[in-house]
Amino acid sequence: MVYEYFVRAPLPPIAARLLMFTPPIVYCAWLWWLSSGPVHIPGGANDLLVHFLAYGVLGALFTRAFWFTSDWSLWRVGLYSWLWAAGYGVVDEFHQSFVAGRHASVLDGLADAAGALAGVIVLLGAYWWTKQRLGPSGA
Repeated sequence: MVYEYFVRAPLPPIAARLLMFTPPIVYCAWLWWLSSGPVHIPGGANDLLVHFLAYGVLGALFTRAFWFTSDWSLWRVGLYSWLWAAGYGVVDEFHQSFVAGRHASVLDGLADAAGALAGVIVLLGAYWWTKQRLGPSGA
């Protein structure tokens, strides 16, 4: 059933916890690689929308990792997930300032942070909704 995806089990061993952070780390490496070369936005899509969507995914990946590897509250999971995803956006924008043909942009950084927040809110909303449906023993 779909609900089982959102239910927390007892905290896993350290190796399983580290494995949960593999997707956001791999995704960060992919974003770094993408921002290390020339800009190729398919179909003339809006650059800010691309940033928003890319960092929305990153925010959701960090949320998933923190949710299943900690016993933190929804708010704390959300805060740390957003800080990591938005913080990475700032680091990546700084990195772009050193790449030929690229530049750092405050608007891109804001789109990164907003997208990360949206990804966190969507996933935490799903977790909260599932917890309400299952009752206190479900999460």
